[in-house]
Amino acid sequence: EFLDAKRQDGSLRVMESIRCLRDRIRTKKFLVGVEEAVKTLEKHRDEIHVCDAGCGAIPRQAIYAALSSPKIRCTCIELNPNSAEMARRVIAAFGLQDRINVVQTDATKFQTEEGIDLLISETMHSGLTAEPMIQIMSNLTQQVNPEGVTLPSKVTVKAALMKVNDYAIPKGYVRIYGNLHNYVEPTWATVAEYQPGDDLEQINFDLPTGNLEPGSYFVLLTSEVDIGSQHLSPYQALITIPQVLREQNMDPKFFEVKSETQKVHVEYKPGTDLE
Repeated sequence: EFLDAKRQDGSLRVMESIRCLRDRIRTKKFLVGVEEAVKTLEKHRDEIHVCDAGCGAIPRQAIYAALSSPKIRCTCIELNPNSAEMARRVIAAFGLQDRINVVQTDATKFQTEEGIDLLISETMHSGLTAEPMIQIMSNLTQQVNPEGVTLPSKVTVKAALMKVNDYAIPKGYVRIYGNLHNYVEPTWATVAEYQPGDDLEQINFDLPTGNLEPGSYFVLLTSEVDIGSQHLSPYQALITIPQVLREQNMDPKFFEVKSETQKVHVEYKPGTDLE
């Protein structure tokens, strides 16, 4: 009954959130990070309040946390009402409805009185584009209790210039839950480092062109994500797969580099699309 549910502002469609389970390396590394955090918090707390922000239709982080320790009490936040309803059904199927509560609301505005011991959010895309994790974390990290844990713990944004022809004829392809992505190896430059709670209103950077041949180039964006001891590299997950900067109509954006060109300047607000 939820197959064709429309996307809500700032959220994924029901089926989009379910498909995230097929991003297997990402899912496993997040679950390992959750288990590590729970084991650490168990030593000092009688009850552990977990907040899974943007849980989707299958709140795997909250469920795994609850199965890892009887001390877990979890609040799942989901903007899409259809995903929130499906999440409640899944939680009930596990018999965890007394320990996991789903709140259908905007995670950028949610407030809790008891504080958060473990904050988790996967609401990001490569280059910190498309999904509002920065805005969600700006709100919720202020509510994390002292010595609490936030996952992911760090996101590194990298960018590169690459000749259009080199991108069009890649070294190979990587399959991320059914879709093929070009595998290329440009010279990456770190353009932003984000830790939850940082003030990151805008991402601005220059890519020098002095050592490049004249021609047409793409700007590529990628991410590396730390989840406790776990690390997601480019090509390991959809949220780290390199992407091409695009026009507003979503066509790839070409940058013409000439002999006198000194740099390509890029700026965008985190959480926006790649145009």
